Amino acid sequence: MALIMKDLRIVIVTWNSEQSIEKCLSSLRDACQGLVWDAVLVDNASIDTSVERARRLVEAQGLPVRIVQNQKNRGFSRACNQALAPADAQYVLLLNPDTVCPALALFRLVMIAQACPHAGVFGPRLTFADGRVQPSVRRFPAFWDQLGILLKLPHLLPWLPMFKRYWAADLDVRREQNVDQVMGACFLIRQKMIEQIGGLDERFFIWFEEVDYCRRARAAGWDVRYVPVVNIVHHGGQSFAQVITGRKQKNFLESLVKYFEKWHAGWRARLISWFTPVARLLVWLTGRGGVEGADESTEHAGASREWMLWIFGILALESFSLAFIFWPVGRSLLCGLAGIVLLALTVGKPDLGLAVVLLELLIGSKGALLKIPAGWNFDQGTSLRMVFLGAFMLGWTINAAAYWRPRKNIWRAEIFQILKRRGAWIALALVCLWAFLRGAWLGNALLLKDANAWGFLILLVPVLDLASRAPRELLKHSSQALIAGLLWLPLKTLGLLYVFSHGIKSLSHPLYLWVRRTGVGEVTLVTGNLFRIFMQSQIYALAGFLGGAANLILADNSESRVPSSECRVSRTKSNNKMIWVLMCVSSISILISL
Repeated sequence: MALIMKDLRIVIVTWNSEQSIEKCLSSLRDACQGLVWDAVLVDNASIDTSVERARRLVEAQGLPVRIVQNQKNRGFSRACNQALAPADAQYVLLLNPDTVCPALALFRLVMIAQACPHAGVFGPRLTFADGRVQPSVRRFPAFWDQLGILLKLPHLLPWLPMFKRYWAADLDVRREQNVDQVMGACFLIRQKMIEQIGGLDERFFIWFEEVDYCRRARAAGWDVRYVPVVNIVHHGGQSFAQVITGRKQKNFLESLVKYFEKWHAGWRARLISWFTPVARLLVWLTGRGGVEGADESTEHAGASREWMLWIFGILALESFSLAFIFWPVGRSLLCGLAGIVLLALTVGKPDLGLAVVLLELLIGSKGALLKIPAGWNFDQGTSLRMVFLGAFMLGWTINAAAYWRPRKNIWRAEIFQILKRRGAWIALALVCLWAFLRGAWLGNALLLKDANAWGFLILLVPVLDLASRAPRELLKHSSQALIAGLLWLPLKTLGLLYVFSHGIKSLSHPLYLWVRRTGVGEVTLVTGNLFRIFMQSQIYALAGFLGGAANLILADNSESRVPSSECRVSRTKSNNKMIWVLMCVSSISILISL
């Protein structure tokens, strides 16, 4: 007996969707006017009142909706596939429960599909509740853009072409057109195509199932069509927002790896898999689960974004230092260029310039990651530390003069108050000045050369100034630079240990020369394949460990005495988490250096 074909079957998968399911179901009758339709609601073991609310509404309004309750959460793909049989509708619409369909919206979508026989998948324009267009079209994932997303680069560099390509930033959202993929929040599929390529791939629990399906459709010769004349309101992720950030990221990463194993098997899939622990660590540190797509580019929470930016700045500096270690002219040019950049930065934002100087002091050991050498003598010349110190002091002088000049009637009184409150700093400055003058009087031939080590003490003066003018900015930038530096030291230590312990000869020789010529430290064979990686900067790892321990003890004592608000408790837990991370990684640097 032949099946009587309906026009449309709507499949809605719910999971703790009590806040949105009634609005979604209530909108279907008007949206489907002129169509013969039914719907299947598949609930993935909700623990809220989603099913009860849906059942009451269906009975009250007489909607053609069948409800299926799963005893466990089977994932989105399996739940959708449950509703595909019997195959008695020309089109199947996968619809999120957090959507609202305007009147005649689904009728128009089906009519457009009828007029496009070569297309197998259709996606309408999605908007937020306030009317803003929601990005719903992307190109297929590629290795480099997904690796960048794993490393949270869109937080820092959203303008990179690879991200703009993936997010389809050049898409004209007003024009109907064929695209790579459309978002699965409202996903119309032609029944003929389902019969040809099957349902959703059940390997994907959540995420990437619609990306995979669009790719399968394109591979089978079907078009994927974006239809902006049909508008669907999508509130976005209300059910999955209840899942903790770490679990979201775990599900996303597992699906990403499966997607690459299916479509990019080989080294790309292996590398994506290897980088997933790094991505999870970044999410844990930042508390941000930006998983995939344009949301990543618009999330700019200050703290996490800033210390990540510092990390990539350090990586760039170290990479340039290694790349130009055998080219003195290149090292000289880069060193000079770095000084010019810091000078320009300090003139505008001296608090940020000071943080750069402090960061170099933290990671640079003897300060010679870059150097303007004296001829071919690598031990002589002007180090990056001295270039940075000179550039910062000049930039700060220009900035301070511009700041204090209009205040010439009050600056003396302000400076007197600053100095009055900081007697210990004045005493330290006097001791340093006395030591310098005594060294000059005694004719110390190494006085200026040793300035590479003691010259940074002159920073006492600008620190006093900036602490009075911009204390919040100074604390913010300096603390983020400190976090980045303390995280970088164990990463560099472990990287060197891996190369030398695994006998990678193509890397170990240039790396050893780099470590020696930059004065960063020493690599010593202990026994067998065990190496000691010693760097002068690791002394700060010890300071970081002890400082972190003291901070935790003081925080515990403070919390036990003073009742805190919920916001303060949350902030304290976040800070404590970062302190524990810094203590753990600092202990790595300390142990490997012993």
